[in-house]
Amino acid sequence: MKKSKRGIGTLEVVIIIAVLLTVALIFRESITAYARNMMGIVFNEDHVLDDLRSDQNR
Repeated sequence: MKKSKRGIGTLEVVIIIAVLLTVALIFRESITAYARNMMGIVFNEDHVLDDLRSDQNR
């Protein structure tokens, strides 16, 4: 009985991983565009420098 429950738990994990990979492949372009947009916002040096300059003027 314990082996079958352990096997079912493993199967559930495999199915969850398969579903996540499928969703990632389906929405790959959207996820990539979103990630690039976020990285552009976070690592935009001009934006950071402007914020620092405005903070110094206050």
